[in-house]
Amino acid sequence: PPTTMESKSAFEQMALFWSSQRSAPELLPFPISPFATLVDQMHQQQSILDSLLVTSTSNSRSHNSTTSAAAYSKNSGYGGTDADEGLEVEVDEDEHLRLNLVQIDLERTKWLLRHILRSRSDLLHKYAQFISSSPAELDKLLPSERQFVLSFWSLKSDHLATSILQFLPDQLGNLENQPGTSERGSSNMVPEPDLDAPVFVRCLDDCGPIRLPDEESATLSRDSIHFLRYRSIRHLVYTRQVVLV
Repeated sequence: PPTTMESKSAFEQMALFWSSQRSAPELLPFPISPFATLVDQMHQQQSILDSLLVTSTSNSRSHNSTTSAAAYSKNSGYGGTDADEGLEVEVDEDEHLRLNLVQIDLERTKWLLRHILRSRSDLLHKYAQFISSSPAELDKLLPSERQFVLSFWSLKSDHLATSILQFLPDQLGNLENQPGTSERGSSNMVPEPDLDAPVFVRCLDDCGPIRLPDEESATLSRDSIHFLRYRSIRHLVYTRQVVLV
């Protein structure tokens, strides 16, 4: 049977992904399938919007011509009724309503995608060196994100080297981790995501028991909410069985 996430629409899947990405300490694998579906829907909506705009413009011109002709006929005593004018106005109002509904839905989707990319952009800037040096991290990115982070870190490292690092002693001019130091030590020059950060998590499916770092266990049942270390439920975030809130 499909999971709870798979049974949701593309928009709902991307909205839940945004919730997780905002709260996650690291970049999450980008959901290509619902994103592609959503982009296709946006293209279809834009086509509908363009079609409705053309129809609305055509109807408006036709209505203006009809109104002018009706007014002339009425004033000349050749016919033309108020009912005909009311019908034209009703058609215009229906087209206007359809136009607004499609436009609102399109803008809603654009708003969601902008915020998803913005939340990921913050992490790309913050962990550019770590991401650009890790093939596993690069595999999580869209092609445009991958190109951006590699170019960004190349420019930043060149700037640091020419403006600061070349004037420092050799032992202080290395942007990489210093050998023999702990990952969180003061000599760590590569900022990395804190996978032990605490997060709130809501279960979309029954995930069963998980082992916690303190040798305790927790049972994650559907619709339950927990406060756990991110590392403990990272694999469930990747499989989209839980969402961070």
